[in-house]
Amino acid sequence: MQSIAIAETKASYLNSPKAKAAFKAYLNKGSATVALDDDLLTLPIWQWTSTTKTASHESDTGAAILPKSPVPDDALDRVSGWKTILRRLAPDKRGYAFRLLRDVVFQHHHSTNGRWNDALGRFERWGVRPAYVGWPDHDGWRNIMGDGEAVSEAHFRRVKADLRRRGLIEDEVHLWDGQTHVWIKPTPLLSRILFEPGIWPTVQAQFTTPKKKPRGLSARHAEIDAEQAALYKDAITIKTGGPVLSSDERWAIWHRLTKPTPMSKRHNKTPFAPKGSSRYKLLYERLGLQWA
Repeated sequence: MQSIAIAETKASYLNSPKAKAAFKAYLNKGSATVALDDDLLTLPIWQWTSTTKTASHESDTGAAILPKSPVPDDALDRVSGWKTILRRLAPDKRGYAFRLLRDVVFQHHHSTNGRWNDALGRFERWGVRPAYVGWPDHDGWRNIMGDGEAVSEAHFRRVKADLRRRGLIEDEVHLWDGQTHVWIKPTPLLSRILFEPGIWPTVQAQFTTPKKKPRGLSARHAEIDAEQAALYKDAITIKTGGPVLSSDERWAIWHRLTKPTPMSKRHNKTPFAPKGSSRYKLLYERLGLQWA
């Protein structure tokens, strides 16, 4: 699966004296600094913030509480366009896979939850959240969409399994604070893609899935999806300088996007903005239907 060696080479930009000197200078500007011990200096830059030598507490289960990272997220020297790369790595129509991967990457450098890594001889940061049915959704892996709606447990499992199959994440289940949680971190391959210039072009082909042109009923569904997406995009710009519409036109758009679309005598297509969804609420407000 992986077409490149994971071990860092001496030629790596992230191991170059110039790059490390620049990052060390940044760290020394602030009041909080990273202890640049000899072990740390042998590691690539992303492991300067994703690992630590010490922990304030380590439990019998291996879970550890680590010191906070002294480096803000915007100071991490990721490659240009790294968010676009994440979207390519995690294709998902709803966008959940991208958000999950982005959260995992963030947690890898800022989480205070960690475990000892024998290979590195250091504690490593992990993202730690509940995930399954029965756990509070407000802080779980399933509720990171930003719209107040949690994805289903089945969808979470599918996305997580796919990211693991692609060699992008490692995930484990461990106790934390007396209850079972899912622990996730990026693989070295993902870290190299995001932090080491020149790696992404060498591996992007293996993450590209050829698109199949829809046919028959699938083609009709795709056509309706595109039409309704465009109509929705126009509709939500009405309050910000979009088209001026009559009351009848506004209601026509409302019904087009919130009612099922007949596909056959027995089958209706799900509404683009179903009742109770964030789209439904935003559409109603932007169309000004409370005043129409």
